Amino acid sequence: MSADLFAEFSPSTYGEWLAALRDSLPGADLESLYTRTAEGISIHPLPHPDAPHFPSELGDVSFQRASWGSWQIAQEIDIDEPRAFNRALLDSLANGQTAIALNAGPRLQKPADLDMALAGIDLAHYPLFAADAAVFELLRATRSALEMTNLRGCIGSPSDDSAALADRFAVAEAVSPALGCVDISTAEQHANGANAVQELAFVLAAGADILRGLVRRGLPPDTVASRLHVTLCIGEDFFMQIAKFRAAKSLWAQMLRAFGASNTAQTIHLRARSGTRNKSLETAHNNLLRLTCEALAAALAGVDSMTLAAFDAPDADEFSRRLSRNIQLILQHEVQLTRTIDPAGGSWHVEWLTDQLGRRAWAAFQRSEAERQQAHNMRGAG
Repeated sequence: MSADLFAEFSPSTYGEWLAALRDSLPGADLESLYTRTAEGISIHPLPHPDAPHFPSELGDVSFQRASWGSWQIAQEIDIDEPRAFNRALLDSLANGQTAIALNAGPRLQKPADLDMALAGIDLAHYPLFAADAAVFELLRATRSALEMTNLRGCIGSPSDDSAALADRFAVAEAVSPALGCVDISTAEQHANGANAVQELAFVLAAGADILRGLVRRGLPPDTVASRLHVTLCIGEDFFMQIAKFRAAKSLWAQMLRAFGASNTAQTIHLRARSGTRNKSLETAHNNLLRLTCEALAAALAGVDSMTLAAFDAPDADEFSRRLSRNIQLILQHEVQLTRTIDPAGGSWHVEWLTDQLGRRAWAAFQRSEAERQQAHNMRGAG
């Protein structure tokens, strides 16, 4: 746009904008326009470029940046019968899905079930995600050593048994160099009403707990960090969700740095999945709009993979699953979000919101750690 267009107008300061805003509010004050979020953050009605950078004591801002390229599309298929699941999965992979998620289906009771469910699929081409650690043993019974070596994704969830978890890491280290062993998910917390601060604090506390237990058993921090994945649910507040995923990257790096992990190991393996608490059964088609906004928020923040539920879940069919898959394909190939590095970076409001959210989440995590240490000291004194 030509600078001559604005030559006759004198530049306006931020103070002048505020004065004009106050003049437009007869009988009211500026504070009446503030929006207070569930996280306790007051949103100013006029975002401006004076927002601070993410504080260095909480993490390196470079970890927030979304990289260039596509995220993995990891749709869940809610079909119990392994053969029927396989037919649906093959169709999805042929039509744009790029990762396999086994959390919703199929029913896996023995190695033959998994063999049927994944028949005709080369796992070297598709990352595999499953919360049940038993899937790893089923794979070892049905796949060759070479196929196991090429496994990517993450299989397993957190466990209170550090010894069993250490064994899981040891086996994975020997068999599958790039496979994650623990996915720390906020699905339960999000469904029960957790806000963004609480979700982030939970992830940090769970990650720190796993690291403590495994480092005590002799595993190097880098080895543990490389096999930890994080799944955050996408909520209904668009800008808050962008900030949540961006803050997670810096906070995770800071937490790992405290355990002595190298700079490379501090990069988070970050997944996004749609939440359930804002979805409607009675007006299910409205969920398509919600899912689109959620997918856009996660994509702008730069996640590694994404799972969107069908808009009419739990009554999903092939058509509704395809719509959720195609939301992501449109964002990738038509909106072309994958061709822009860090599209949310530099936004005054997003950067400020990320800073505010990060500060609160780190403080909540520190309070959790202090309470844990106090409880530990009390047990020792007893």
